[in-house]
Parts: sequence; structure tokens; C-alpha cells
Amino acid sequence: MTGLLLAALLAADAPPAPLLTIGSPAPKLGPLAFVKGEPVAELKRGTVYVVEFSGTNCAPCVKAMPLLSEWQKAYPEVVVLSLYGGPEDEVRKYVEKAGDKMGYRVARYDEETHKAWYRAAEQEGIPVALVVDKAGKVAWVGSPFSLAGPLKGIVAGTFDPRADVMRLRLEQGAARAFRLAEGRNDRAAAAYAAANRLVIAGKLAEARAAVDAGLAEYADTPNVRLFRSARMYLLAVDPKTGDAAADAAVELAVRAKVERTARAVLDAAGAIVNAAEAPAKAGDPRLADLGLALLREVDGLPDYAAHPRAGATPANRAFAREPAAMAHDYKGDRAAAAKEVEAAVGILKDAKPGPAEDPTGFAEQTARMLARLAESLARYNGPPPAGK
Repeated sequence: MTGLLLAALLAADAPPAPLLTIGSPAPKLGPLAFVKGEPVAELKRGTVYVVEFSGTNCAPCVKAMPLLSEWQKAYPEVVVLSLYGGPEDEVRKYVEKAGDKMGYRVARYDEETHKAWYRAAEQEGIPVALVVDKAGKVAWVGSPFSLAGPLKGIVAGTFDPRADVMRLRLEQGAARAFRLAEGRNDRAAAAYAAANRLVIAGKLAEARAAVDAGLAEYADTPNVRLFRSARMYLLAVDPKTGDAAADAAVELAVRAKVERTARAVLDAAGAIVNAAEAPAKAGDPRLADLGLALLREVDGLPDYAAHPRAGATPANRAFAREPAAMAHDYKGDRAAAAKEVEAAVGILKDAKPGPAEDPTGFAEQTARMLARLAESLARYNGPPPAGK
């Protein structure tokens, strides 16, 4: 991210909240619901506190439990406190199940504590630990897997925080920049949704103005692609701008091919195929052909398991066959459309959940896709609609 972009993001949002970092006075604890250990009402001077934010559905958090227990045993004068979100009864059941693995205090945090500690420290993942020294100041922030050495120094009063100050400045600066960028991207999506409502309502002149404004305002966000797709569609619905629509579609397809991710290709191809049957004209076979050519890019992507960022999942590969079927159907080749759907069904039936996927969730998603594909296949194998 360039310095100019970061400056623009910072200027576009409200003034940032005070940052909680190394050397900051420790915030107060809100009304915590303790489920294990002696409650802590306030942070007392002369005591070191390890305040860890954790979760009931977090594998790394489970791996951190022995560390927290070890520190509480090694430093009985230190208060090790793990904080969880979610319903109190869920946290309580989780802690009871963990049993002796959690040899330290555990509580459910309130929103006030979460905001004053976790969010103020610009943290994004869990587990994360914040250490308060005997003077009541934040002495360290980071992953509990890196805390053993710093904690020993903090307890002894010999810890030199300078290297960790710079490490944390880097992490917090990046986290804030990413958060602001995500906020702009969310606003871009909302602006696109408003423009799309104008399209649906038939207010095309207003929609064009909204799309042009979105292209200018959100050019630095990933969701600018939504406005590019909308611009192409609006050109396609106007009989006078068919060639411009084709040019816009090629630009969209080129961007997606260069990005070379399953999502980019599928989003662009779906928009192009949808625009091929723009309602205000007879349609444009060039867009259908372009959509088909772009969808073949998904077949050339590596498997997601080997390349999580640029790879395609079985669901991606199956999903690509649906707009391909639509394109063939638009061109009058219903047999080719049916073959695309049959290929999608075969892909899904052979698919297996990845190492990080929930088998139950994978099975449910696959079942929904297969049901949808069965409906499509019945439609393409049945008699063509009137007028085709």
C-alpha cells in the first residue's frame, strides 16, 4: 500500500481513536462474568497481569492453554486472565470441558472491555495477549506464543521493550490501514447496491450517474469491479452503445485474467454472460462468447489446496459451469448447456472437503449446489421455452 493511498484512507475516515500500545496506561476492566478463578475487579499497582483474548472456536487458542497454565504456575504472583466473547453459558460449558487444561482465571468479556483493550490495540486475530506491568502500563502486546521471554523480563523488571515497540507499531499501522481500506470497500459495495436498485427500477439515467460516481470515488477499492460490471451492463442495455459494451466487457475480462483468481474470473464472467441478454436489445453473442472464453480460465487455475490465494476449489470449478451453460443456452445450444451442468455435477460428486474445511458444512453446501444443478439440468433437457 502506497503512502499516498494510506494518507487518503486516513483522511477519508473519522479521526482515529486513541491507540493502546506499549507504554499506554492500562484501561479499566469492565464488568466481567468470571467462570473460573477468583474474580478481578480492578488492576492493582504492583501486580503484573496477562490479559489474553481468546475464543471457543479457535484451534490456536487451545494450543495456547498450556502456555498460560505454565506461566500461572511459574509466576504465582502474576494474574493470568483469559477473556472470551459469546454467550456466558457457552463459555462456561467450554471451560468446564477444558478442565485442568486451563489453570488460570477465565471470564466472559463485555463490549466495553473488548473495545477498550482489543480494538484499541488494533488487534485482528486471536489469541492475543496484553501484559500490564507493575506500574499499571501496557508492557507488551502480541501472540502468546511469543510471550515467554518478554514475560520473564517484565516480572523481573528487566524487560527492554524497544524492539517490541517497533514491531507493534508496524503491526498496528498495517492493521489500521487494512481496516480503513475494508471500510471504504464496504461503502463501495453499499454504493453499488444503491446504483443496482436504480437499474432494477428502470431509472437508467440515474443509475449511470451513480455508477460513474462510484467509479471515480472508489477506484482504489477492490469493489470498483462492481461498478465496472454495472457500467458494462448499462452500455449493453442501450442499443446505441453495443460496441462500447463489448469493449468494456473485454476490459473487465482482461483485468480478471490478469488477477488470475477464481473469484475474479467467476465474477467477471458471470457479469458478462448476464449482459449478453441485456433486456433493451436483442442480445450480443460476442458477450456470450467472451464469457465462455473467460470461464475456461478457471480450468487452468491450480487447485486451492496447493495455492489458497490463486487456486480454485471444486465448488469454483463446478460453479463456473453454470454461467457457461447460460451462455450456451443463450446461443441456442441447449445440448451444450446440459453438458456443462452434467460436468458440474460430476465435479461435485467427486469432491472431498479440504484439510481446513468443516465436513458437515462442505456436505451441506454440496447438497445445495447439486439440488440447484438438478433443476438446471431438467430445464435444459426439457422443451425450450416459448419463443426459443
